[in-house]
Amino acid sequence: MYHKIALETFTDITFVHDKNAIQIMGDTQEDVFKAQSQLNLLFFPVNTKSKKSWARPDRPGKFILTKANGDKGGI
Repeated sequence: MYHKIALETFTDITFVHDKNAIQIMGDTQEDVFKAQSQLNLLFFPVNTKSKKSWARPDRPGKFILTKANGDKGGI
């Protein structure tokens, strides 16, 4: 799979056995970063979850909107 990423991003991706690391070489930093981002998604998928759940206006809880001038208004 990393061969496909290397072709798409115009980089060379190799595994360095003595350092137990993946090495990415490319002509530009942008190419290297793009390859690194794709490899991260391949090896380390990230699940995101909000720390706080939000409440809809028709459910328990209140939304308080603050206007630009500092006045508060509820929904």
